[in-house]
Amino acid sequence: MNPSSEWFSDRPKTYLIFDNETSDYLRETKRICSRKIGTWFQNQSAQASLPLQLSNEEVCLLTDLFANELKFLKANFSDFKNLNIHENLSQFKSDYKSYLTELNSKEIENFKFNRRRQMITKKDQILNGKRKKIEQQLDKIKDRILKTDLSDAEKEKLEQQKNSLEFNLRNLELIFDQELDNLEQSNNFFDEVEIFHSTPKFFESIFRTEEISTEQFRILNKNYFINCKFNAFKQLYIKGYYLTGGAKFGGDFLVYPGDPDKYHSQFILVCFESKHELNSLSLKQFITYARMATTVKKTFLICFITENKMESGCFSAHLGDKRYLNFLSINWSHI
Repeated sequence: MNPSSEWFSDRPKTYLIFDNETSDYLRETKRICSRKIGTWFQNQSAQASLPLQLSNEEVCLLTDLFANELKFLKANFSDFKNLNIHENLSQFKSDYKSYLTELNSKEIENFKFNRRRQMITKKDQILNGKRKKIEQQLDKIKDRILKTDLSDAEKEKLEQQKNSLEFNLRNLELIFDQELDNLEQSNNFFDEVEIFHSTPKFFESIFRTEEISTEQFRILNKNYFINCKFNAFKQLYIKGYYLTGGAKFGGDFLVYPGDPDKYHSQFILVCFESKHELNSLSLKQFITYARMATTVKKTFLICFITENKMESGCFSAHLGDKRYLNFLSINWSHI
């Protein structure tokens, strides 16, 4: 298929990763830290899951720096129109329910096996920890019983608690064995089991995928490769930084000195296509950016394009054709 420029520019498009293997590969070898846009079916507030959505800058970067490894791109379009037909939607729901039932069963069994093995391996450590905790609780209760200002009812309640703890202390081995038996019988592990390792094939049916070569992608998006956001992303990437979306702090990107799972971001980056666009910001907007960055212990980083190299005060990178990419950092001085 040879998509036209109209096809590629006018229609909504996303670039999705449907499996953890590819997601991990991009993160570990290419420093691509895209955001996951899926949710776990039982808990909408849980940690996001697959699919992984690549940003335009990430896709452009991959086609620019790793074109020899990436021959084709697949653009995914939401295809809810056909899914809304009653028969298709009913089938989708049925497939989804069957998939979750089967996957839950397998994952829970694996979880039980690993948890049992872990408990047996660390049995002495677990028993010693429980013994120490019970002894500490007993010491506190005994001290309270010795107080003279307690009523008879309060003393009786404390005696019951003391007897219960002493029973547990004498029967730690028995209680441990009962916990192992309960582990085998229980199925209430949904909040502890990661079930979504890859997007099932039937789920991909709500997307229509059309393939495009990286060469075609670059031709159809040539204007994007010269804009400020992409070039700022690329320059910082080449210098070894990790970048993610910065909307939650009012920027275009957050810039990390290492893997975002291990480091806090260092910069909030905001991009402007020209110095004129930058100059259109009011003093209040500058102060807002600077104070926001300072409040969250980051540096506000501005990037903009000029026709001439800036002489001082910022870092400039030559983009060719009398175009320079400039970086300027701003800190709130608490004046």
